[in-house]
Amino acid sequence: MVVVYVGGASTDEPLATIFSSSKAFDVIKCDIKRGNIAEWHEENKRIVEDTLRKAAWRYGDVIAVGKSYGVRLILEAASKVDRGIRKVVLLSPPLWNQNKGEPYPPLSLPRDKEVLIIYGLSDPYVRQKLLPRAPNVKVVSLPGDHSLRPLTNSKVELLLKLITE
Repeated sequence: MVVVYVGGASTDEPLATIFSSSKAFDVIKCDIKRGNIAEWHEENKRIVEDTLRKAAWRYGDVIAVGKSYGVRLILEAASKVDRGIRKVVLLSPPLWNQNKGEPYPPLSLPRDKEVLIIYGLSDPYVRQKLLPRAPNVKVVSLPGDHSLRPLTNSKVELLLKLITE
């Protein structure tokens, strides 16, 4: 099993390092171009799609994980890769352009793959848009403040468990 991880557009996420330290799976970190999302979006889509396709061909069992801008890239690329992706994990809601504070154009969640969204259900925007949802979509709220930050040991353990189950 391999995790393909795509982080945000502005900085490299510490989650990539945490995933890499796990013994439960191999990790491929997608090196997208950062900065101006509009300028690099088409190239970033191609990079993520190629990475997912190669991972699916090589490993046959792929979990695609996206955070922030990586959510959009993972969803767009996973919809074009037919085989090998078992699960799509979103560590941010697939609905919000966090850089500009406005909604993205609608993103469709894959219907042929398991989708796990790990985010705080206390956020009314997320609750309104994600519920009700398709049977293949599961939304999990993190304990405490429902946020990934700060990344405590218990949150890391929970993330790794949720991703691999």
